[in-house]
Order: sequence, then structure tokens, then C-alpha cells
Amino acid sequence: MNNNMAYVYIRYSSKKQEEGDSYRRQLESAEEYCKEKGLTLSKEIFFDAGKSAYSSYKTRGDFNKMLDMIKDEDIPFGSWILFENIDRMTREGTRTAFKLLSEITERCNVAIFRGATGGLLEYKLDANDEIINFINLAIDSSRGHKESQEKSVRVSNGWQAKKKSIRDKLETIDPKIDKERIILTQRLPLHLEAHITGKHFQEGVKKKYDVGYFVVKDGYVDAIKKIFEYALDERSDQYIASRMNENNELNTLLGIEVNGALVKKTWNSTEINRIIKEKIVLGHYQPKKHIEVKKGHINNKDYIFKGKMFTEDDLDKSFDIPEGELIKNYYPQVIDEDLYNEVQRIRLRRTTKKEGKTGSKNLNILRTLVKCESCGGSLQHTPKGKKKKHHTEKFYLRCRKAYENRGCSNKVLFDYKLLEKNLLKYCDHINLDLIFDETSDHLKKLKTKRNGLEIEIQNLNKRMTLLDAEMDLALDNDDNELVRGLSRKISQSEDKLELIRTQLEEVLQEISFVAKSSKKSNAELHDLIEKVSSGDEKEIRRKLNNQFKEIINKIVCFYDNETEGRYAVILFRDGIAQTMRIDIEIDDEYTEQLVSEFTNQRNGNEVPSYDD
Repeated sequence: MNNNMAYVYIRYSSKKQEEGDSYRRQLESAEEYCKEKGLTLSKEIFFDAGKSAYSSYKTRGDFNKMLDMIKDEDIPFGSWILFENIDRMTREGTRTAFKLLSEITERCNVAIFRGATGGLLEYKLDANDEIINFINLAIDSSRGHKESQEKSVRVSNGWQAKKKSIRDKLETIDPKIDKERIILTQRLPLHLEAHITGKHFQEGVKKKYDVGYFVVKDGYVDAIKKIFEYALDERSDQYIASRMNENNELNTLLGIEVNGALVKKTWNSTEINRIIKEKIVLGHYQPKKHIEVKKGHINNKDYIFKGKMFTEDDLDKSFDIPEGELIKNYYPQVIDEDLYNEVQRIRLRRTTKKEGKTGSKNLNILRTLVKCESCGGSLQHTPKGKKKKHHTEKFYLRCRKAYENRGCSNKVLFDYKLLEKNLLKYCDHINLDLIFDETSDHLKKLKTKRNGLEIEIQNLNKRMTLLDAEMDLALDNDDNELVRGLSRKISQSEDKLELIRTQLEEVLQEISFVAKSSKKSNAELHDLIEKVSSGDEKEIRRKLNNQFKEIINKIVCFYDNETEGRYAVILFRDGIAQTMRIDIEIDDEYTEQLVSEFTNQRNGNEVPSYDD
């Protein structure tokens, strides 16, 4: 079956191609093909900028969007999908090329303008393709994969040569006297900046490297020493972040300018943990390499991340793993080695002394779901006060940002056990099938949000590509002031990109939860509720947490001044919200009221009002 609609996929991987006419050429090829064949080219263009087809196709936003639209028939059955050549689809090899082509041609026709012989390749739904087309596809995909492998090796060898140059230079000097270093990259640890003084020529290597020296930014020596003082006093990362955020004078000094306004430095527990653990503060540099986990990496001792080998769950995910030995004395030393080692001993002792909050009885079945009304951040599951003999330890939920003094003023505590007990009682009575009866509109909203985030990521990638080009020019012209300014902009763009990618990951997970099943069985959840009520096995609580994530988007806790009560708004995955009280144990009558509201909302009936 054919129809006259056509959709083009455009991709290029480098900033040089962006500056050239790659996009225009690919689009014009599609327009000429449509004109010749009498097809209508859709205004919706699938476009991935700065994305290599050698890496996994699963990392390309618009390509996967196109595949999803083909599966969901948002792209009509029998439409034409257009590629300039097979390289635009994939460079992962012949097997992947055949897999993707087979997947697309289950519902659509495919045209590839420039095959191995320079001619047109067409793969139609309603015809047996000539064997020569598949031979040409194999030739093209094999050639593209080989070229990308060679390019990858050249780039990798360049980085290896640069790292070798660093080691060779350090071996010939006294690093504590001679401060000049080969500058590997302008993306430096938070507390450092690089001053470029010249170029380094490595024998046997054509490329010349920047040389200069590292300087610790004003205020960061005092800040890092203060962090280690707190750590020596056996303080937690969150406590340290909270105390550091109270130091307005220091944080103003460490602030950066954004759109002409000074933004004070804020600390978080993740950043504190990284500063304390990594050996950068001792002046050492650990080279890393970026990998996408494939089958050959799984259970392979040559590929270690955070002390563990990769598993099946890590497939197609990206990681930065250590590469080679630690390079000592590369950066300026900020912390004394004895102090660093003592803090590591203290932390090791703390982590091995007790099981901690994720023990069997304390595992939070609402983990990642409960949010703060004021800032939208996660509420942390934490014990309050010392555990007394013969008494059960009490756990509360509190806003992490508020506790760390990171801009949120909501310091209300919520009784975790009461919330858990009330929610379990409520969920044991509701009919989960109703949540997934009307997901189509909700799913469309999620996909719209996903598309918007993917466009934002594309725009940010374009901006960073331009900034990188400006940085190269500034370094060539030895414009140190411009280099510092561009470094700040690149860092800000990276932070924003990380945030949007996190949001996109959350949206994709939600789409997966909603789309994978039109109905959810009540039996599994109710069975888990019954088991967790009679015991505290860790695995049961973990399964219950996963089950809640499939039916609930988030739970927002708040304090009502008028009633002086604590409440939770449960936002289900079908977009409907329900409020319940969580500071008193709910009775059967209140539970029936909540269940009635749940059913009426999903059946489109008016929700009855109840007197307090």
C-alpha cells in the first residue's frame, strides 16, 4: 500500500557540517525526489544535529521520535521515509541497518537517494525488493561502519597521545616547582581555571597542544578546607551543604554572572560528596573515557564503573569510566594528604557500621514519588531524633533543598509511617483498571512534552557547538579574558543540558509506564499490600515501590494553615489528582469517601461534596 505523504530524516554529526550546507543538501534531495514521484513532503522534518550514526541509534532524539510515530501510525501507513544515504540512518553495521530497515518497512516505504553505486534504492511495502538493493545496502552500511570505526580510533589515539604527553612532561620536571602543564581541556574542576601561555610540540605528533598553568579561583581554597573540616567532624553531606549555603559572604565571592546579574554559589550534597571523594583536591587527575555499554562490556573486568562491572540493565547507557593510571601532581593541591586520608577512613567507618535507612524495615516504598509543594523537589526519608530502647525509630519526610538551605523555606516534617499506612489502606480499595481506561489524551500530552524537550536539547547542542568554535578561535588568538567568559557560558549550558536531559528521561519513563499496558491488574498490588502489612521483607517493599511508580506520577505534601493539618495530593498517571489527609490515621468512612471520589472522577461523574 502506498500514499503520497513523505517524511525526510536529516542528520549530521560535526560543527563543520553545520557551518556548511549539509542540511540544505539533504532537504533539497528530498524535495527533488518528491517532485519527481508526485509525493507531498511533510512540513515535519526529523532532524538530529551533532549526532553520530556510529553511536547507538537509541540516543538520537528525532530518529526515535520518527520510529515511535511510525509504530503509532501518527505517520500514516504506506508513507515514504526518505534518507540521503544509509549513513544518515546508521553507521552501526550491516546487522543494525537491516534491523532498522525491516522495522520501518513493516508500515512504510523507504527511499535512499545515494546508494553504493550512486543510484536510488527503494524498499516498498507492496513489492518484493530486488536482491541488488539489499546487496547495495550491505555494501553501504559496511563501508559507513568501517569509516566510523577508523575515525573513532583516530580521535581516541589523539587523546591517548595528549595524555601521554602530560605524563611524559611530568616525569621530566619537579611538579611542585614547575607549574606549567599541558592543558588537556578547558572543562576543568569547579575550583580551577587555566591560564594559557603557549603551545607544546610533541615529537612524532602533528598536533600542537596548549600549555599553561592552573589557578585556584578566589575563595575556593577556604571553601574546600571548610568542607573537609565538617567531614572530619563526621558531618553528613547534606549537613555540610546546609552550613556552606549559610555563608553568604563566601558564596557571593564564588558566584558567577548570569545575564548581567550576580548569582551566588549554592552547594548540594552530591557536589559535596564528589569534592570529598575525588582525588582532584590532592592535585591528581584520573583520565576517563566515554563508552556506550554493549554486550561485550557486560561482566567484563576491564570495564569498571564505581567499583562494579556492568550488567544487562546498563545496556546502551553511557558512562565515563577510568582509563589508565592516576596522573599525580597535575593540578594544584588544595588539601593535605593526611587530612584527605583521615576523612576517607571516617566515611568508610560510617558506611560499614550500620545497615542504614534502606534496611528491610526502613525501605521507603514511596521513594522518588513524594515532592515538596513549595519547590517541587523530592522529600527525603529520614529518621528524626535518637532511637530509644524498646521504641520504634520514627521516620519523617522533609524537603532536601530546605534542609540544605538551597532556596526553599518549607521545613514542615511529615510523618512517613502515617502516610504509608493511609496510602496502603486507600490503594487496597481502589480499582486500578480505571486509571488506564482513558490514557490516550494523557499520552499525547506526554509526547508533546517529550518533543519540546528534545527540541530544547537540539538547540542547546547547537549553542554549545558554536561556543566550542568560539573557544577554539579565542585560544588561537590567546584571548584569555574571552576564554574565561566562554568557559563560564559552556559550563552554564552544560548544567542546563543536564537538567533538561533529566526532565526528558522522566517523561520517557512516564510514557513507558502509561503506554506499555492499557490495563493494570489489581491482584499484584493488593497481594503486595497484604504481604507488606504482615512483614517487612526488603524485596517486597522494593516491588511495592515499583508498583506505585506505575500508577502514581507524584505525591505532593503540604501543610494547610486553616485546618492546621498535613495533606497529600496524589497525582495518578492518568492526570487526575486526589487529596487525602496524612497526619491522622484514616478510618473506613474516610476511605470510602476517597474511593468514591476516585471512581466518580474516572467515570466522568460529579464528585459529591462531604461535610468535614
